[in-house]
Amino acid sequence: MTASVVSRLKVFHPGQSRAGSKLLPKAYVLWLCLVSILSLLANVASGQWLEAVIPVDSTPGALCYNSVHNKVYCARDDARAFAVINGASNQVVGKVVVESLAMPMCYNHLADKFYCTLRLSSSIMVVDGSGDTALAVVPLSVPPFPGWGVVNLANNRVYGSCRGGVVVIDGAGDSVVAFVELGVTPCALAYNPEDNLVYAALPYLDSVKTIDCRSDSIVARAAVGQMPNNLCWDSIDNKVYCANVFDSSVTVLDGRTGVVLRKVVTDEGPQTLCWNFHNNKIYCANGFAGTVSVIDAVSDRVIATLTVGGFPHTLLYNPLNNKVYCAGSDSGVTVIGGDSDSVVCIIGVGHGTGHMVLNPEQNRVYVTDPTNNCVYVIRDSMTAVQESVPECLGPGLLHPSVVRTQVYWAGPGKGVVTNMAGQKVTELHVGVNDLSYLTPGVYFVSCPSRLSREKFIFPGR
Repeated sequence: MTASVVSRLKVFHPGQSRAGSKLLPKAYVLWLCLVSILSLLANVASGQWLEAVIPVDSTPGALCYNSVHNKVYCARDDARAFAVINGASNQVVGKVVVESLAMPMCYNHLADKFYCTLRLSSSIMVVDGSGDTALAVVPLSVPPFPGWGVVNLANNRVYGSCRGGVVVIDGAGDSVVAFVELGVTPCALAYNPEDNLVYAALPYLDSVKTIDCRSDSIVARAAVGQMPNNLCWDSIDNKVYCANVFDSSVTVLDGRTGVVLRKVVTDEGPQTLCWNFHNNKIYCANGFAGTVSVIDAVSDRVIATLTVGGFPHTLLYNPLNNKVYCAGSDSGVTVIGGDSDSVVCIIGVGHGTGHMVLNPEQNRVYVTDPTNNCVYVIRDSMTAVQESVPECLGPGLLHPSVVRTQVYWAGPGKGVVTNMAGQKVTELHVGVNDLSYLTPGVYFVSCPSRLSREKFIFPGR
């Protein structure tokens, strides 16, 4: 609570006037403190609260979550090591030694490996997800683009953005197996596991190219808006959404063919996107306008425009509480309700919030603050309530005769299981289903006949 109040006071600088030269009366300072406390209590009442502030010694950069060992990797822009944060204790428990200007790329839970780009040496480091030690440094012929990488779950390969194209790394052998020439450096990638395709946003060509992961070749090219900056795949309708910064629009593409379906007009400066698969909505952060556009993914129409202030540049969807978190330069973190399409609360955590990542084990959202050299931890207080077994799964969710690898589905009909990213991973048939091949973690099962989607935790062997 104290940390949240302090962070708010840093935003408003109590004790000084707006001009920063005249001291304000002590009573006014106390009044500001009271307002901050009341605001904090309102946030807690809405289910969101600042749980911890984690110092990281130097400027924090991008974040990456290790889903197998419940750890968060935090890049430190002016240090030669990533901080390793324990997801259960919120403590920095180690570091990954790298070169300067290194950035997290992605985590491959199939191989339990963490990948990061090394810009100075034009290479990618592969880190063991258990021991946090370097397994290999993969040399590249061109410099990698910081931060962008996706995991191909079907082939256990990692696709990373590089100068002039996309590099393909084998997840088992830690070696380059292909390089897809694109002409320019892609600034965003998205993976479609249903069709085994990767999409690359090309800002200087104002286009999106589709890569077939079976042949690692380009199979489609679509002209989108000016300066495409971010991509988002919708697995329900198999569509790809592309945010166009200078076009004030979002282009919608067919996920299977890569053909443009339509263009959705938004506010100025679309920066990033995220998908709410509970309600099948796309959220677009409009940096220049200080707003978030809510797009119905069925009709592809804007159904709400929310004012969040500042320069919103990062979105994160939390399926555990059906909320969207929006980080902006001056507005802290704005929490948006997935059902209501309204601002639930604003968490005043610094005035320069950057990257975000979700820890689904404890339902925590981690937010970097490069100005104050720390990582904020936001938690939904509803996680203290014991979760019930989803009604549509019936009482026999985990079969007692086999050690936590079988799931009972009560029906009627098939159940569709999706992961935290909304990607379909399997189907459940009525009766006992062996899911021993699944990675332990949080999943969602949809009940088509009841139009519902519920969470369940699969502990594995």
